[in-house]
Amino acid sequence: MVVADQIRSVVRSIVEEARRRGETVIAFRCGDIIRRLGSDATDVTAVQVCQAVTQKDFCKGVGVNLIGCFGPTPCRGTVIVYALQDSSED
Repeated sequence: MVVADQIRSVVRSIVEEARRRGETVIAFRCGDIIRRLGSDATDVTAVQVCQAVTQKDFCKGVGVNLIGCFGPTPCRGTVIVYALQDSSED
């Protein structure tokens, strides 16, 4: 699996978990994504995380609006914030 696809898979699961909890806004650090990738993430960088999860096609595909990336960019401490779209907003 391509690194970007692995990253997106982790973020997709975070979005799904947040939806089940009824959240409307979520935030996560690049380092959190790298950590969740586990041993597969030895060469994954914050730049790759930021690029993979801020693309318009990805955001549209998982039903989120990118609010922004905050903090030092890009590094493990960069925070990415999404507004979750209502499932009826397809």
